[in-house]
Amino acid sequence: MQIKPILLFLPLALAFTACGDTKSGERMEDDVENAADNAGDAIERGVDNAGDAMERAGNDVENAANRVGNDVENAANRVGNNVEDAGGHVGHNTGSNRRNDAMPYLDQTIKAVSSNRNDMTSIPVATALTYIDGWIERLDGVDGMYEIREGLKELKEELTEETIKSKAVGGALNALGEDVAELKNPALKSLSDALKAAGKKLDGR
Repeated sequence: MQIKPILLFLPLALAFTACGDTKSGERMEDDVENAADNAGDAIERGVDNAGDAMERAGNDVENAANRVGNDVENAANRVGNNVEDAGGHVGHNTGSNRRNDAMPYLDQTIKAVSSNRNDMTSIPVATALTYIDGWIERLDGVDGMYEIREGLKELKEELTEETIKSKAVGGALNALGEDVAELKNPALKSLSDALKAAGKKLDGR
């Protein structure tokens, strides 16, 4: 009978089949492990790339902000410089105009005094204050005129008191006349003499 040889070969066939199944399982396990590793590597690379992209984006934003800040600062500096230059230009022109107007104003002042026979006490207070304010404005910032300008301010204070005190006004006029005389300018001699004469008349000297 042929049954026994077949039965002998049957365990061998089953053994070979089991070995094949084991090897297939190992290959599948290896394939799964490799796939997992590859997926992990891909995710890691993706995260790294995303991080690099975010860093580059952050740098771009920072650089843009710096450029905007610099542009704003430069614009502010330009505006400040233009305002400063304009202010200096206006101030220079204003000062120049006052100084250029000083000589005609001096002639006008001397004529006003002489028209009252060089007696300043005959000039109305309102008229005197108009001339005083004019000279305070024209002498502002002029070298060597500080004392005279301060004397004019003092005289104005005395003339604007509720009750004008002749002696105080006389003292201010006399001091102002002395300051004008110290300039040693012949064109101002008649004016300084008139100031001192009015001062002596009012303070009783």
